[in-house]
Amino acid sequence: MSEHRRILLHYDRPELLRDLIAARFPQVELRCCSSYGELAGALADFAPQVLFCVKFEDQPYPRDAIMACPSIEWVSNGGAGMDHLLPWNPNRLTVTNASGVASRMMAEYVIGGMLALSIGLPNFIRRQMQHRWQFERVAGIAGKTVAIVGLGRTGRAVAGLASALDMRVIGTRAHPAATPNVDRVYPATQLHEALGEGDFVVVTAPLLGSTRHLIGTSAIAAMKAGACVIDVSRGGVVDQAALAHGLQSHKLGGAVLDVFEREPLAADSALWDMHNVIITPHCSSVYEGWERRAAQMFCDNLECWLAGKPLSNVVDPVRGY
Repeated sequence: MSEHRRILLHYDRPELLRDLIAARFPQVELRCCSSYGELAGALADFAPQVLFCVKFEDQPYPRDAIMACPSIEWVSNGGAGMDHLLPWNPNRLTVTNASGVASRMMAEYVIGGMLALSIGLPNFIRRQMQHRWQFERVAGIAGKTVAIVGLGRTGRAVAGLASALDMRVIGTRAHPAATPNVDRVYPATQLHEALGEGDFVVVTAPLLGSTRHLIGTSAIAAMKAGACVIDVSRGGVVDQAALAHGLQSHKLGGAVLDVFEREPLAADSALWDMHNVIITPHCSSVYEGWERRAAQMFCDNLECWLAGKPLSNVVDPVRGY
């Protein structure tokens, strides 16, 4: 490779990452772009071979500008989700992600959600706000079954923590294989059978054409009465209307929701006022220092790229992961 390599960092807070990349690779030319609107111009002006980007706005992502840039050889996505970049031509462009950068944090979020629903924290917190003392039995999660929809890195991290808490763990994989801490792995074609066993259903699947509304009316009908759903996937994997109906009809016992089909969640959504629902603003993967960790993963890959070695976390645009 030529020694003159140009890297464009696209993030709204580039100062968090620029020094780390520049210090490790003084031989590359590094430039920053901190808005969606200016990206097309920055790409045309700078003509980078590499783009390290992090999705940071609720506005439509400027993927067309990226795909139209003739100089780019490699796009490194600083998150795990790829639906905002799909599709691309793998014969022209290599795309990698930061899968695993937040798996442990997301797994802890999931465990916290299961514990909160099992203990009944939403009810206790509501009564606390009312200064109302009312006794209610609590319950644990040991011995319960968690069905994980998508045993990727996050799903496997959830399995590890759930198993340590003496839960029975089952899950689905596109290509079933024995998986650590998982008692039974189902193929994706047997999703409904797996859902029928779960006291908790944890959704960690990527958003693809094949997974949009994967958890819809028929999937919810297949779940146990009183099952609880924890969604940390991508907005659209769960059919939000079907989920709301399942909660309102008491088919489902509760939900912890971090992602939504439209974000931010509309102020008039019925989900806000449901007593058995916990809502968070797409933050289960956002922890102190995650950006630096993603940048470190990028730097490790950049070292390989500069040396002409294979990259890690290369994403197949057909599978979406």
